[in-house]
Amino acid sequence: MTNYEEDTALIQRVAQGDQSALSALYAQYGRLIYNLAWHILKNDASAEEVTQDVFLQVWKTPKRWDAERARLSTWLLSIARYTAIDYLRREQRRPPVAASPL
Repeated sequence: MTNYEEDTALIQRVAQGDQSALSALYAQYGRLIYNLAWHILKNDASAEEVTQDVFLQVWKTPKRWDAERARLSTWLLSIARYTAIDYLRREQRRPPVAASPL
């Protein structure tokens, strides 16, 4: 089975609610997604949160992947990039927390 066929089968299983398929996707692509998120955010905790958000989005809307438009890894990286940028923008909008003396 080729990567394309494996990816298609995994996404189809995710669409059917198969949690083990989501785990398999995470095992295959989790490090790649995390590395991109870390490259954008430069923070371990934030990169982990973005990685979780990406796979949550995949779990909720697996049918958004169009195999004719992009490879699965490209689609996942696009989601990760936009999610990380949104996270960064959200963090920049928060007012800084001033330390108050006790």
